[in-house]
Amino acid sequence: MSVIRRMTPVAIVLSGLLLGTAPLRADNLHKECKEEIRDAEKELSKAIKKHGADSRDAEIRQHELDEIRDHCRHSEHERREMLEKEHHELHEELEHEHGY
Repeated sequence: MSVIRRMTPVAIVLSGLLLGTAPLRADNLHKECKEEIRDAEKELSKAIKKHGADSRDAEIRQHELDEIRDHCRHSEHERREMLEKEHHELHEELEHEHGY
């Protein structure tokens, strides 16, 4: 049996271990972000109802909401870059070790 055939299952398992946890992390991040955004939207809505859409309080709440959305987008982007780097490094390591 060739080295490539023997190592293919190993590569699949290692890739699965690294990438298999990614959906769990992504789901948790996505859930946390959705909750934070929902809470910030509620606070904005309360501020608008209580003080008006052009009030300072509504402006502050809108700014907070925008920051949370930006943070969530940035975190998701960083997570994807990290996973791509891990995936690339794993493949390079396997290629180097087994000469493919």
